[in-house]
Amino acid sequence: TALVALTPNDARYQPGFEDVDTRVDAAVPFYGVYDFTNRGGHWHPDTVRLFIEPRVMQVKLAEHPEAFRDYSPMDLVRPDAPPFLILHIAGNPDTAAQARRLAAVLQGAGISAKVVGRDATHEGLNDAIGAPNDPVTKEVFAFVADALKR
Repeated sequence: TALVALTPNDARYQPGFEDVDTRVDAAVPFYGVYDFTNRGGHWHPDTVRLFIEPRVMQVKLAEHPEAFRDYSPMDLVRPDAPPFLILHIAGNPDTAAQARRLAAVLQGAGISAKVVGRDATHEGLNDAIGAPNDPVTKEVFAFVADALKR
């Protein structure tokens, strides 16, 4: 979600439909990865080497740092970005720290960004989203309603 919101109409990210308007009015990323370079040191040092490099990026960070930055939302913040409501698992220090860092970068660029943590597992957050009395669902609905008024 964050990558889509931060790369509208950028042909590098929409091969085959370069002429389609891909802007969005708001972004609600759920416990995402916002920095593939791990410059904040949020992940265990082996995470990049054993998971991100071979399974996600399929290149080595040391050999292709630009590729990692090109897919790191923190490096793609732009002044015309939509507002963000960033959800994360409160008990997961990796996603919580990345969510806060992305919000800080967005806010530093003048973009509205709010971080909401949920005391649950990923599955617990997924299961609760949409339930009428779920507080995170209420936050999401209010955020989207406000964004659509703009």
